[in-house]
Amino acid sequence: MVIVSVASLLLAGCNSSDTGASPNGGEDAQVRLNGEDGKEALNVSIGADLAVDMPKGYTLYPGVMVITKSNVDQGDSIALVVVMASKDSPEKLVSFYRKQAEAAGVEFSVDSKDGGTQTLMGNSPDGTIFVLSALADESGTTAQLTVGVPKDS
Repeated sequence: MVIVSVASLLLAGCNSSDTGASPNGGEDAQVRLNGEDGKEALNVSIGADLAVDMPKGYTLYPGVMVITKSNVDQGDSIALVVVMASKDSPEKLVSFYRKQAEAAGVEFSVDSKDGGTQTLMGNSPDGTIFVLSALADESGTTAQLTVGVPKDS
């Protein structure tokens, strides 16, 4: 997860959207890293019109602009990390994703609000992990959502 977070932060300046907006002029980029076994372990996409395949039970927040998306193969699980921007408040994004995570059986171990940042973290009995960090900024909210699911689910 550290690799994903670092990669997402390094690439956060490159914007993209799954709704057709292209704040970076329509240029796409992709970074792929293989693990020791030669199989793809990390796939980060940046650019216009990114298709984001959300895990079962999860959807993108309405009207959100996707900045980056990362797919990470962690051996027995696959994690999706999406960095996004919205004109809405962190509270609205957190409420939206809290409902989806609860419906997926996630029990929260962290539920905090510190200044303009809200964080939710938890997991479900089937091995799904959920992490959401939403930060208020001058244009609304920048958020990073991580959902990791077992490969057999």
